[in-house]
Amino acid sequence: MGRSKDAWIEAQENHQAAAYYLASIGALERCEFHDIIYSNWSDMSEFYPIAVAEWKKGERGEVGWAEGMSVREYTDCLKAAFDDHLADSCALCDKIARE
Repeated sequence: MGRSKDAWIEAQENHQAAAYYLASIGALERCEFHDIIYSNWSDMSEFYPIAVAEWKKGERGEVGWAEGMSVREYTDCLKAAFDDHLADSCALCDKIARE
C-alpha cells in the first residue's frame, strides 16, 4: 500500500503542477481572487507545441515537475489537467455573484 499511495500522491501533485503550468502559458485561466484554475477553451491543441517544446528543453524550465516522464505521460497529464478544469469562470466568483 505504501508504494501505491506514494504513486497516487505523486500523480496528484503532477496533476496540480500541470494545471498551474497550463495557466502560465495561457491554456487555462487562474482566478486572481480564489486561486481557482479554469478555462472555457474547447481544446488545447494550439498549446501542445509550446508545452512539448518546454518539456524537450534540457533544463526542463517551467516543467521541472515532469522530469522522468515520457512525452506521452507528460501530454496525458496535461490533457487530464486541462479537461478537469473546464468551466466558464471561477466557481467561487459565480457563487458570490449569485448571492
